[in-house]
Amino acid sequence: MTTSPNRPAVLVVDDLKDTADSLATVLDMMGYDTRVAYSPRQVGELVRSGFRPDAAVLDIDLGEQSGFDVARDLCAALGRRPMLVALTGYSSMEPRARREGFDHYFLKPAEPRDVAGVLPAAS
Repeated sequence: MTTSPNRPAVLVVDDLKDTADSLATVLDMMGYDTRVAYSPRQVGELVRSGFRPDAAVLDIDLGEQSGFDVARDLCAALGRRPMLVALTGYSSMEPRARREGFDHYFLKPAEPRDVAGVLPAAS
């Protein structure tokens, strides 16, 4: 699986499937090359299969591993840092998200167009 050269690649990671799927569907319709992972393990599988996201929208509370850990692992696996966007239900986590290198922070439920507004421009 390779990313499309004309569409910014976005990885959406959330253990709540409806949340992840609905955001990914809207981003796809807006012109993004979007993939979804419901667990940290699936993030690794996507990267190993060749998906190279330009941006990652990560839930902070993923159960088995935090979104902070996933962000660190993703950056290490890619050998670079994609844009990192937190999408979470925890308002108290914004200071930590900023310290951990997240570029943007949204509270659930966030409007998909607001999330798309901070992502690399889709053609």
